[in-house]
Amino acid sequence: MVSTPASVPAGTAQRVLEVAGSAPTDLQQFVGADVAFTVGDELHYLVQGCGRAVEDVATVHEKDPNTGKDVRVWEVTERNGRFFAETAPMF
Repeated sequence: MVSTPASVPAGTAQRVLEVAGSAPTDLQQFVGADVAFTVGDELHYLVQGCGRAVEDVATVHEKDPNTGKDVRVWEVTERNGRFFAETAPMF
């Protein structure tokens, strides 16, 4: 049986709580083949996937940890020293 991915609020920026086990300090932390970060205040949702940064946005393609299939795309930005992630259309 295949479970559906957890739902997350669409179009709403979620605060990034940690990336790779520590507080985010740079968009380059969201770059690579094995990126993991936690978002949300009440949600505390773990995002795992691969990411790249272009200018002031990191794009992370979330993968299902069991199947490796694409789940959703996240855009991570930094605002005033805080990092936020928002789901983005997968075009």
